[in-house]
Amino acid sequence: MKITSGFFAFITFAAIFIQSNVLLRHAFYETFLHVHQALAVIAVALLWVHLRANHPMKSLLITALAVWLADVSTLQRGLHHASSTTDSHASAYTVF
Repeated sequence: MKITSGFFAFITFAAIFIQSNVLLRHAFYETFLHVHQALAVIAVALLWVHLRANHPMKSLLITALAVWLADVSTLQRGLHHASSTTDSHASAYTVF
């Protein structure tokens, strides 16, 4: 099971790399975003299964997930703040 989950985690990360091509990403952004998010969840779950309970890399995976969660929560607060302020303040959160 460990080798299989590691192999499929690698395949999933490779699929993320391939589908993140700038031409595909810009042409089909909504599809890219949902597929990217789904593949990321699957890859992390497979990596979690692959690592032994006391493996030192598991703490690195937990740290990476914590940093990601902090980043997403900060982004969500920023977007919420932008939508609740006037247009002049919201332009600071606009991505061109």
